[in-house]
Amino acid sequence: MAEVVRDGIVLLALGRAGYNSIMARLQVDLPERLKAAAEERASSAGYGSVDNYIASLIEADEMAPISDEMEAELVKGLQSGPTEEITPEFIDRIKRRARSNRGTAA
Repeated sequence: MAEVVRDGIVLLALGRAGYNSIMARLQVDLPERLKAAAEERASSAGYGSVDNYIASLIEADEMAPISDEMEAELVKGLQSGPTEEITPEFIDRIKRRARSNRGTAA
């Protein structure tokens, strides 16, 4: 991770996800066993630092409601009626139908 530090404060960081962002500092006191676990997980998962690992956990937590909503929509779709296997032939039928609708809508 590349970062710009001024007076001990990270101003800009190029993180694991490859995006630039303004960084804020957060200090967290952990029991030694949690600190060791975080260091081990960060290392084994390929994160450059425990900070990056914890940031990714927070980002995943922010995405959880979206994932729950998406799962609910998928289940609703599955329960909405009969299903059809998606095959190359199925895709061809959809394309033909779209082309014919485009020709009649003009």
